[in-house]
Amino acid sequence: GSWTFAAPTDGAGSAGPETARAICTDANGNIYITGNFNGSGVATDFDLNASTTNTHTASTVDGYIASYDKNGNFRWKTIVSGTGNDFGTPSGAICTDGTFVWVGGSANVSVGAATITSSTNTVTITSPGTGVDNFVAKLNCSNGATVWQQGFGGSGASDLVMGICIDPSGFCYVSGSYSGAFTLGAISAPAVAGTISDMYIAKFAPNGTMIRFIKGGSTVQDMVNAGGGLVYVPGSTPAIVATGHVGAATATFGSFTGLVNSGLNDAFLVEIDTALAGFTNALVFGSSGGDELLSAVYDRYTGNVFVSGFCSGNITFPGTAPLTGLGGQDIIIASYSVATNNFLWSSLAGGPANERGWCVTSDGLGGLFLSGTSAGACVFGSSISMPANAGLNDLF
Repeated sequence: GSWTFAAPTDGAGSAGPETARAICTDANGNIYITGNFNGSGVATDFDLNASTTNTHTASTVDGYIASYDKNGNFRWKTIVSGTGNDFGTPSGAICTDGTFVWVGGSANVSVGAATITSSTNTVTITSPGTGVDNFVAKLNCSNGATVWQQGFGGSGASDLVMGICIDPSGFCYVSGSYSGAFTLGAISAPAVAGTISDMYIAKFAPNGTMIRFIKGGSTVQDMVNAGGGLVYVPGSTPAIVATGHVGAATATFGSFTGLVNSGLNDAFLVEIDTALAGFTNALVFGSSGGDELLSAVYDRYTGNVFVSGFCSGNITFPGTAPLTGLGGQDIIIASYSVATNNFLWSSLAGGPANERGWCVTSDGLGGLFLSGTSAGACVFGSSISMPANAGLNDLF
């Protein structure tokens, strides 16, 4: 539990922000991070040592993928740069198998060309849409060089990748929101159900070809507030599980229709086969306020999927006992079984202020780890308590 190192990207006096959105590691302990940065015309230094090296100046708000070894030593950076803001909130997702790293976010392709640039190559981002589009790419783990890239989306501004995972054969799956009909190769994505955005899951072949696209949601905006999770679940019948939120209206996911909303935004969990032929389960649930599932992880120890997020009042996860809200927004965490198509247990924590469970992961040995933010004193069950914070939101 002791810290090994901590170091910032150095803006060299920059007034602009740098943000990390997602992180993953490979079997050698190498670290891969993605997010965005804006140096306000001043170079951002991605090297974590004291010297100003490995810098880049953002065009406006640019996206980045950066890699470090397990001791924090800089390995490489790759920059996503469009004509406007790239990797905007809440986009950003990353995963690796140790040979390649897959990254998702958003890129602004409205005027001129957006590019993805490493120390080895510069590739133009192609997309059938305009404005801010979904973006996914496959990079080489050793140097950040782009193997393939793809933009996709409609003509609106709600095209954002928020989840990404891969299967053992190297197929890549991404999830997020999209804003309108588009055609990419042999895939024709339909119009959204409402006027803003729907959630989607897309599948890419190892060579970057989009081979499947499936969507669902409500008639108002879905998946554009805080984010969501996406995981590959192995087994005799592999599955993809996605989480997020739907807007304040009845939702439809394939043959699962008439999914009633409980209040404002409601949490959802959907399950789909790896061919993306159709949804095999869809659950929508929530409190009378806003609720979202922000993260998901597959746990090899139990074979289940664990999810985290927040609720804004009393909530019941399907298949489990009702949970009583503690006030404001509360932390939620739950276990979902692909075998039974239902939740096995759920738990709530927090206090009278606003708290969120942003990220969950497992150690594969029966342990779960949850991180997030709190705006006040919290209780976790009957024996764990956390004191009032130091001001505004604190980490937990």
